[in-house]
Amino acid sequence: MTMTYQIYFLADGRTQAREDVQADDDVAAIRIARVLYDACSDVCEAFELWQGSREIRAAQQPYHATARLADLIEAHQRVTIDREEAISQSKGMIARSRRLIATLDGIKSKAAAAS
Repeated sequence: MTMTYQIYFLADGRTQAREDVQADDDVAAIRIARVLYDACSDVCEAFELWQGSREIRAAQQPYHATARLADLIEAHQRVTIDREEAISQSKGMIARSRRLIATLDGIKSKAAAAS
């Protein structure tokens, strides 16, 4: 069963943006949230992951490897790319992330080369 999770991107101790994602379980939601955070990490300092009123604390545990889109299963890659595009088209400060723009440009270049 798919559930809705909320990712809150934080900067200066405040929520700067929120994205909702659909995931099958906490583990999938954590992986998606980490990739999205990594893509926007030049403009936000941290993120929180919630499912309704339940905070998913495991998401904030330190991890040393870069979260990569290629490490996600295909269905989660599609969710992540859709959310990255939504963030880039939003009006919030997070949309100005140069890292996010570069990530999306890379995805589009790979897609064009594959077709």
